[in-house]
Amino acid sequence: MTATNTFTKRIAAISTLTLVMAMLSSCGEQTLAKVTTGGTGSYGSGPVNGLGSIIVNDIRFDDSSASLVDTDDTALSNRQIGLGTVVEVEGGALSNDAQTGLQKATAKRIKKRAEVQGPISSYLNTTMQINGVQVNIKPSTVLVGCSTSAIGQQYATVYGFSNNSTNQVLATRIECQSNNFRVWLRKGIIGIGSIGNQVINLGGVSIDISSSNLPIAPLVVGMPVTVIMAPVLNNGMYSATRIFAIRPSLLGSNNDDRYSEVEGEITAIHGAQSIAVDGLTINLGNIFTSPLSAGMRVRVKGNLVNGVLFATRLDIKNDTDDSIPDYRFIGPITAINMAQSTITIKGETVAYNNATDFRAPLSNASSLVVDMLLEVRALTDSQGKLVAYRIELED
Repeated sequence: MTATNTFTKRIAAISTLTLVMAMLSSCGEQTLAKVTTGGTGSYGSGPVNGLGSIIVNDIRFDDSSASLVDTDDTALSNRQIGLGTVVEVEGGALSNDAQTGLQKATAKRIKKRAEVQGPISSYLNTTMQINGVQVNIKPSTVLVGCSTSAIGQQYATVYGFSNNSTNQVLATRIECQSNNFRVWLRKGIIGIGSIGNQVINLGGVSIDISSSNLPIAPLVVGMPVTVIMAPVLNNGMYSATRIFAIRPSLLGSNNDDRYSEVEGEITAIHGAQSIAVDGLTINLGNIFTSPLSAGMRVRVKGNLVNGVLFATRLDIKNDTDDSIPDYRFIGPITAINMAQSTITIKGETVAYNNATDFRAPLSNASSLVVDMLLEVRALTDSQGKLVAYRIELED
């Protein structure tokens, strides 16, 4: 099958996506309820699926004035947030974006949320091993600088979704580099170990916590935690420098009636109508009656009131189904390569071909010039390359 035919079929898949989701709901894959918006602000967490501002869970956040911190709360001056980076965003009130058809808000604070970071001990085409965690790579995973031939010479930061019951991560983005990091990190659930002797067990890996800053709550077996570690083994053992419970960081003090969309792992079941997703308490009401269990990945929409998300919709996400990433880029063209049929926009190289829909007044690639403001919709092809299926002027 040619790359063009593959790409055309992926475009056709988008047009049938709504039908597919409706079919899944009848099979127990998701339960739907009416989604309401409004309130005093917005909150979201999930992978970035668009740039030009950042787009998270179909909300376009203007990040031009937002503060940005890393997973360990270190302030970041580099504004680059790539496709697939999982972030937590605190924003202002929502309004309609007439150009894109999305909801939009101004981001106040953004936090990157990596699942694991450290040396790559093994790397096959579909899996990595980092800090004792199995990282699963799918065709939609964004890979930056990674090479299967550089084992033992590369370090990686992995964004995605953990399943702490299996000690695995489904990667949405992996950033590889040859230099060691300032810190290593991993997430997990504290297993049976010897907490009293300053050692905890995370997914079968022993971690020395004697020099770490502990969270306010005491450590107990079954607690989901993020562990920040020294970037070197000490007598063959990982050494924690900080430990904190997995929970949202950017809820703020004024969290009354914020529209929210979050995607993550169920970390606790509190009862028939209450769960926790990455530490955030979710009140399900009567919208979902099928059994849920810890370790499931879900996407939840609703309103955040006093630190509790009152859900209006919950979707169960299937890790074995590689859904089609539909990416958006909004901004000026910074480079054009006519020989390779590519443009560069928001730091990403995007190809175009005969199947690309150039919306009027654009007629074809010859209409494009550097600094032209565009909205580009793109998919990844079978080789992971971004290919535009629609290019139009940004108003």
